[in-house]
Amino acid sequence: MSAIEKAAIHGKLGSFQGAGIRRQYGAIAWRRSKSGQLKILLITSRERGRWIVPKGWPIKGETPAKVAALEAFEEGGVFGDARSEPIGAYDYLKILRDGSTVLCRVVLFGIEVRGTLVNWPEQSQRKRSWFTVSEAGRTVSDSQLARVLRSLEANCTVCVDDCKCGRPPLVGATREEIRRSPQI
Repeated sequence: MSAIEKAAIHGKLGSFQGAGIRRQYGAIAWRRSKSGQLKILLITSRERGRWIVPKGWPIKGETPAKVAALEAFEEGGVFGDARSEPIGAYDYLKILRDGSTVLCRVVLFGIEVRGTLVNWPEQSQRKRSWFTVSEAGRTVSDSQLARVLRSLEANCTVCVDDCKCGRPPLVGATREEIRRSPQI
């Protein structure tokens, strides 16, 4: 069940409908294991310890892909090559510090991880772990994010142009699907 569906059930939908949808940018940070298996980085949220992907608010003067890469660095301690085109999106309800909620749309960018830091900015606030795509889809609590992760496994949309998975990345189709999507 999506955050929006949960909000409607619990009568909280009105608290953010008038405010509009806020945009965030997120990272699907990935790497290949020695056996060639695709692994996705998940991190825990600060407050509730739920498994999520790195994400954050837009930064003036930075591209969305760069923001996603910065969030992966700060929240997950990884760095790498970010795709300039989004690979998916999902919506969720963010609980703000004052207790109010806001509907957020997270636009996701694939980042092929080249390095993992031992120490990183939010290390004391979060855990990180690598999951197969299937495990990641089962581990995240947000159903829309889980759907995006499951589509990655089926379509290999996370890969950058020189991916070694044996399937060509669906760059053109993915871009067009995302542009037509009402979620972005």
